[in-house]
Amino acid sequence: IVYLMNNIFLSFIYPEKLSVSFARSSGPGGQNVNKLNTKVDVRFNIESASWISDRVKGKMKQMFNTRINKSGELVVTSQKYRTQHQNLEDAIAKLSQFLEVASEVPREPSKQTKARIKALKRKAERIRRSEKKYHSDKKSERNSPLH
Repeated sequence: IVYLMNNIFLSFIYPEKLSVSFARSSGPGGQNVNKLNTKVDVRFNIESASWISDRVKGKMKQMFNTRINKSGELVVTSQKYRTQHQNLEDAIAKLSQFLEVASEVPREPSKQTKARIKALKRKAERIRRSEKKYHSDKKSERNSPLH
């Protein structure tokens, strides 16, 4: 499935790689809640997705580790709507969003940012050393014999 939102390409999701199940929802629906299985569980095995790079797989495992079960499946649920179809679309949109977030590459910091970070590191090191020297002097004063 090529998932589009507002005519913008988000990601590829192959339907054969998804495991979809339905259950009774606790969301809106009135009498439908007791009769129809509108809640959607979409399971996506991250390791079997050959079209996703190892970097993105690793980042998905790190970012969404609470949503991954013991068999390595990313579990996405939706019970937001009253129909199975809308909940299925919502769950696939969530999965697509997870893929998009995990595949973002952080941009390279600018020269000013690098210089600022370097200066802050030097300042922190100076402060750490001065505090260390202060504590060292304080302890050495305790051990020196009185004359």
